[in-house]
Amino acid sequence: MKKRLVTMLACMMLAAAVPMGVHAESGDPIKGYTTQEQAQNMDYNTSYYEEFVEDNRPYYYKFKTGNNEGVYLLSFETKVYSGETKTNAQTTAELKDNYGNVVKKVVAGNGSGYRDVGGTRIIDIVMPANELHKNEFYYICLTTYDGDSSNRRIDVNNLMNVKFVPFIPAGDFKMTNNANGSMSFTWNNVQKANTYSSLCSYDGFQLELNNGKETRVRQIGNGGVTSYTLKPDDADLIALGYPANKIRVRLGSIQNYRSALESTVKVTNCVYSPTVYYTTVVPKNAQAKSEGFTYKITNVRGDGTGTATVTGLADKNACPKTLKIPDKVAINGISYLVTEIDKNAFKGANKLTTLYVGKNITRIRKAAFCNCKKLKTIRFNTTVLNTVGKDAFKNVRAKCAVYCPDSQHKTAYKKLLKKKITKGAKYKLS
Repeated sequence: MKKRLVTMLACMMLAAAVPMGVHAESGDPIKGYTTQEQAQNMDYNTSYYEEFVEDNRPYYYKFKTGNNEGVYLLSFETKVYSGETKTNAQTTAELKDNYGNVVKKVVAGNGSGYRDVGGTRIIDIVMPANELHKNEFYYICLTTYDGDSSNRRIDVNNLMNVKFVPFIPAGDFKMTNNANGSMSFTWNNVQKANTYSSLCSYDGFQLELNNGKETRVRQIGNGGVTSYTLKPDDADLIALGYPANKIRVRLGSIQNYRSALESTVKVTNCVYSPTVYYTTVVPKNAQAKSEGFTYKITNVRGDGTGTATVTGLADKNACPKTLKIPDKVAINGISYLVTEIDKNAFKGANKLTTLYVGKNITRIRKAAFCNCKKLKTIRFNTTVLNTVGKDAFKNVRAKCAVYCPDSQHKTAYKKLLKKKITKGAKYKLS
């Protein structure tokens, strides 16, 4: 009996000397709850840990924003103690506002993005958050799946830290509309109030283009850049519907942050200038002048398929002897197909003798060349003309020569021009 008692005491002492399943963490312990209303408060620059979190259970914590401009840097580690068996654990970190709306979300782990330290698999998440409302509570929701579908319990610990980084992005952001339709942007590259030593103050700049539905981002160089010009035929602008759609333009300062918990873990973040600009919308039937003519834009597109109607001469007193209606026209840097000649556009052009009609003209409206009494030669380069208005060529020169692109169109255009051109016109092939 005495021998048995001694053995039992020895076993108890050994068990006390070797704690089972304990993984002590540095920092302050914290208790998360399943509802946002019960979220535990977190102070800035303090590392917290919660041990043995339950599988697939949300844990809520909160912090309050201040009154200064800057970035809230949220750093997380999930440590999975899985022993010999490696699991594909996953951590979901969500930042929510006071109404439960998700402001930002990151999902990490699940087969990738692990660090392995002494047999422990670690999932890292770095979440910079800017443009948050001032003096309001924001909520962190962490949910972890340990990666083991069996009932076997795997110990999981969550570590977290919230830092505030005072930061004002590059300022004096300005936009200038140029005569050729391009837009020039300038700014200073002094980014102020950065006191966070683990932040590269800037790594570059970018322009964000947004039409209200879709966003395109344009990388525009490193921290030494202070200007950029956006051309009117820029592929991203056109893809967003420019110039028919209003495009918002913002300047972003790109930064590289390191985790507050593990300095080798980095993430790129962009802080935008509060100054925004919008491109000018070109409305349908907008009036314009280009290369001696006046136009109205009938279909606003930036990809070269927009259309315009020529409405007359820019200088009514400078009528040339030879008039060439162009195939297309550039207006504020955007190319449009010239598809129509407006009514009365060149009525009474008394010096005009020769006319070339562009290859994209589909319609010549009423009295467009009425009373052009010296007009003796008309050359149609178009094969798509399908409408000619009343009196379009009334009172042009008798026996006017009309040149057509081929025999098929010679027949077709003769029918189109019947009773709309002075009798005696002679139809020929170009």
